[in-house]
Amino acid sequence: MVDRLLLLVVHHRAPDDAARLVGQVSSSPAAGRVDVVVVDNSGEVAAAGGLSGATVVRPPANLGYLRGAHWALSLVADAEGLAPYGWVVVANADLELDVAALVAALDELAPGGRGVLVVGPELVDASGGSLNPLFVRRPGPARFALLWALYATGITARAWLGWAARRADTTGPSPSDPRRPDADTPADQVVYGVHGSLVALSRGFFDRGGHLNHPLFLFGEEEFLAEQAIALGGEVVVTHRARVTHRPHGSAGQRAAIDPVLRRHARRAFGYCVAVLSARPGTPVPAGRWWRAGSLPGSP
Repeated sequence: MVDRLLLLVVHHRAPDDAARLVGQVSSSPAAGRVDVVVVDNSGEVAAAGGLSGATVVRPPANLGYLRGAHWALSLVADAEGLAPYGWVVVANADLELDVAALVAALDELAPGGRGVLVVGPELVDASGGSLNPLFVRRPGPARFALLWALYATGITARAWLGWAARRADTTGPSPSDPRRPDADTPADQVVYGVHGSLVALSRGFFDRGGHLNHPLFLFGEEEFLAEQAIALGGEVVVTHRARVTHRPHGSAGQRAAIDPVLRRHARRAFGYCVAVLSARPGTPVPAGRWWRAGSLPGSP
């Protein structure tokens, strides 16, 4: 059994979502097992009374998703250490979850000695479509090289998203999609990468040297954590024992095709993924000129 769970809720200008998520934790039978830290990357004042039972921290600047969590985790580690926590969960604010089911699922994974380091829940969107696992197997770099090229301009990025949406509307989800759980899917499914909107890191992840100090401001978090798990000799698992609904009000990935700043961040992340997935599995790939200059690895 895990001792306690540390939930880091990271948001930017979404205080009402953060308050709702904290309320879900506070009303859960498992509330006594969970410590909540809300990382407010925007400095917005939370909804009145909505964050009782949570600690709110505000970084000196917007640090992004995973780096904001890294900053908050450093504060917790400096103040009290991480020994009380069997799991650290990093989450978006716009989620609906059964906290007790998530805690119970992580309890099941904790004592097995399997080296489970990274866990994602059974994650669905508002329409019930499956979002996890993000990748069953380690993908190749080609798809990210294509996205890197398509996101060179807002016109091509929007055209790509429009085509992908029309294709999804026309064909619907494939019955053979490996992300769709069926009767043969194990309750705890070993995969390559899980969706970053809620990800649990075991105590073993940090004990073995894992960290959240992602080299990018946004995007690419899933590959960053997956490659660390490989390097640390552990497993990434989707647990179908806990179900979470993601209800984004227009995801950063969708807005990246419109917002030029987000599009630059997305393009850097695609380049990062090309570099990571072109290397041997588990090879650390630090941030470098390839994403700062906006060029792919190996480009002049």
